[in-house]
Amino acid sequence: MNRMDNQNSRMRKLLNRLIFILALAVFAVAVIKLLRIGWDYYSANQEYDGMQKFIRIAERTSDTGRTDETEQVGKSNVIIDFESLKRENQDCIGWIYFPGLEISYPIMQGEDNEEYLRRTFSGEYKTAASIFADSENASDFTDKHTLIYGHNMKNGAMFGQLKNYEEEVFFRENPGFFIETPEGSSYYSIFSCILAAVDGQEDAFQISFSSKEEYGKFLDSAKRDSLYDTGVMPDTEQNVVTLVTCNQAGADYRFIIHAVRSAGR
Repeated sequence: MNRMDNQNSRMRKLLNRLIFILALAVFAVAVIKLLRIGWDYYSANQEYDGMQKFIRIAERTSDTGRTDETEQVGKSNVIIDFESLKRENQDCIGWIYFPGLEISYPIMQGEDNEEYLRRTFSGEYKTAASIFADSENASDFTDKHTLIYGHNMKNGAMFGQLKNYEEEVFFRENPGFFIETPEGSSYYSIFSCILAAVDGQEDAFQISFSSKEEYGKFLDSAKRDSLYDTGVMPDTEQNVVTLVTCNQAGADYRFIIHAVRSAGR
């Protein structure tokens, strides 16, 4: 083997070594990233699992009545310790609870919509972040239309289960949810489920309305754009809460659930 061949052989070995080291580095970065994501999911779940200490399910005394505790919160048998929640974080304005689903979280509201986009109730920076109301909404849910945001987590946490509402059979089994506040409990009946484009369906995210007629048009549009007919039709005297999460369709889309307050305050 001549000198040129030896040189080429050394170069190939060096190149192979560099490719191996680069591949190993890429693999190590990917593993570290997956471990960080896994820890992020785990620690966020631990935090919110620990927060279930603030919620209690009151027992019914009989088929015809509830305990005095249950009467205090209307139709829901959920009791939230808002006094303790407020002591830990004043930004907590309510609690969202889906009977039969693992959706039971405090509702936060920051000075802007970035504050709780990546932060949990405790203020920790986590991917799961928080369920939070739009900063432009009234904190007591008295607006005609209140927007509530949550991440579509792959492990089903936060609003990760909302994508199931793309199927009508899931809606029939889970037609609504409760929002608890210090003032009482309200049940919201789902009337529309929409895969909405961020650009082009801005009306779905409209908060304020100049007249009853404009609000009526919003309700009609939300009902018309639903993936299926829920059989629920709100009127302009009722308030609506809309749950918003991202979707597998891409960054330009959101899956939204419109629900009308049908009982409570």
